[in-house]
Amino acid sequence: MDQYERSPIALTANEKKMVLSVHNYIHSLEIINLRKEVSLATEVGEATIARVLAEFNKTGAVIASEQGHRSSRTLKTDYIKAIQDLILTTNKNGIPLSL
Repeated sequence: MDQYERSPIALTANEKKMVLSVHNYIHSLEIINLRKEVSLATEVGEATIARVLAEFNKTGAVIASEQGHRSSRTLKTDYIKAIQDLILTTNKNGIPLSL
């Protein structure tokens, strides 16, 4: 998993729902530090957990982010550059590229 890194884009509606579900489950277990435990379980930062909970408490609903869907992982820049170079080279040489 070294070639992947988490994208810093806002959470999607489904990810927010997951955070709320995990929060409710951990709350039912009567664990003291909820945000920290939810953060560990979901790999989402404590500050983001707080924002999702505040949004839900204020509106009573999960609001989809403006940025839409995102992949939870993206390729690191050096892998992207290598792929771009491969495509450019094969195009220049007229070689068909298939995966």
